Order: sequence, then structure tokens, then C-alpha cells
Amino acid sequence: MFASELAKKYNWGLPTTCPCCGVNLEVNDSGEVFCPNDSCAKKIEHAIIKMSNKWNVLEIGPRIVEDFVKEANIKSLAQFLREIDNPILDNVAGKNAEKIRKNLKAAMSTKRTLANFISAFDIEDFGERRLQTLVDAGYNTIESFFEKANAHDISKIKGWTLESGIKVLQALSEIKKDLLEVSKLCNIGEEEKKEGKFSGLSFCFTGSNDFKPEEKRKLLEEKVVELGGTVESVKKGLSYLVSSETGTAKMVKAEKLGIATITYEEFYKMMEA
Repeated sequence: MFASELAKKYNWGLPTTCPCCGVNLEVNDSGEVFCPNDSCAKKIEHAIIKMSNKWNVLEIGPRIVEDFVKEANIKSLAQFLREIDNPILDNVAGKNAEKIRKNLKAAMSTKRTLANFISAFDIEDFGERRLQTLVDAGYNTIESFFEKANAHDISKIKGWTLESGIKVLQALSEIKKDLLEVSKLCNIGEEEKKEGKFSGLSFCFTGSNDFKPEEKRKLLEEKVVELGGTVESVKKGLSYLVSSETGTAKMVKAEKLGIATITYEEFYKMMEA
């Protein structure tokens, strides 16, 4: 349904056209207003930034992306990745162009799980760990999400509801073309188990990082994985609960399960030992 129809029917002050491309906005099954134009420059720019951040591609910023999309007439995320050798990138990124190319090519060749791959796309509310539950439930190819997935079956998976099932399938359908095309440019498969000082250990983080506040939880979780460990919830078998708090529900649960609790400072000492 067009947003203009809803605005007129209910006298809402909704925007009715995309401020970037001018296309009439629509409302999806979840009630969200969106621009249906897959070639909308702002949608493409946002998607590029989201994927670059997820892949930790350095040297690329919003201004470079905006200028490259405009100058190279980029119409999709897949086209952006295919055209990173375009000389226009040198014009808009200057001396950082080669670093950007190198980082992007390395990111595309890096083997990553399906859940990790999909989570790099511009979809809200569905991170890698949540998507992994769908992959574990049998949706282990991109095609399976479009050929056999339905919201009713997804609602039976722990942590999912009919509403969230509808929402994730809607979000995936809106980026279906890019998902399929970008997948052909990347290395998707089960990641090889990493070996390191945290091999065989699992961690759960709670509370704020009171030892090094500038390093967010996501960064610490990535470091655990890089060192061969895993990030889990508080459950039987968890090796350590890293916490800056006392008396919380997680702390109580960890104590009942006999899980060791350490501070953020102690975690850093383990990591640096």
C-alpha cells in the first residue's frame, strides 16, 4: 500500500515520497514506510556503509561512498563491489583508494558463515546470532529463505514469533536481488574452527566494560572468537561470565550453575597472558 493512501485515509502526517529519489513511499506488511526503489542512492549508500562496517573495511567513509555512488552511477550493492577497480574511486578517495580496494577484496574472499553474510546487509533488528538460529533450523542457503521459509514455521523456532517471522522474510525479500548477486562475489561456507588461547572456552559478557570503557562488548566478543573461543548465553557449560555488576539475574544464574565469574580486568589479563 502507498504511504499516501494511508496518510489520506487516516489524516496522518506521513511523508509520501522519498526525499532522495522522489518515488512514492510504500508501507510493508509490518507497517513500516519504505522506499521501493532498489536504485535509490541513499538506500545504496546506507547498504554500503552497513556492509563495510560489518566487514571492518577501513578508510571508507560516508562522503567517499556518497561521491562514488553518484559519480559511478552505482545502482546496487553488487554493482559497487564489482566496480571497486573503477578509476572514479581514485578521484573520490585519493590516496585511500588502493587501501579500500585491498580491504574490500580481502573481505569478499574471507570465508564467512551464511548468518554472518546476511547480517552485513541493511536489515534492522536481525543480527548474526539471531539469524544463526534460522540457519541451524535448516535454512542453510540463501535460496531456502525464498523457496521454503514461511513465517508460521519460523515462529516455532525458539526466540521467534509469527510477527518476527513475517518481518524478517519481508526484509529479506526487499534485498533478495542484492543478496543473490553479492553471494556470488563472496566466499560463503562454514568457518574453519579457529585455534587459540581461548580454544574450548566460552564467554558471556554483561554490564558495561568498566576497565576499558572505550572498547564495546561487540569488540570483546570478536576478540574471543579470534582467539578460538565462543560467545554464549548463561547456560550449563559456559566457561566464564564476565561482569562489572553484582547481584544481577545473570550472576545468580551463573552461581547456581557453577559458572566462574570474572571482572573485565581479569578478562583482559587472560587475553594478554
